[in-house]
Amino acid sequence: NLAAAQNNLYDSHTMFTRLVGQTPQGLIFPRADQNFIPYTVDEAIGLAFELHPVIQIALADVDSAKF
Repeated sequence: NLAAAQNNLYDSHTMFTRLVGQTPQGLIFPRADQNFIPYTVDEAIGLAFELHPVIQIALADVDSAKF
């Protein structure tokens, strides 16, 4: 989640400063590629069912339980 990611970023900055002795300079933060962000909730759910490994494993478990 966002709070955990922000905390990890803060921890990384702190660790860098401690190890290098100065704060990180000139960082460029990544941006999401707009071509890969679903336009609708339905599209996002469809992609999750199609691509998310945990969902794929759960679906395989359901299929195997049918036999």
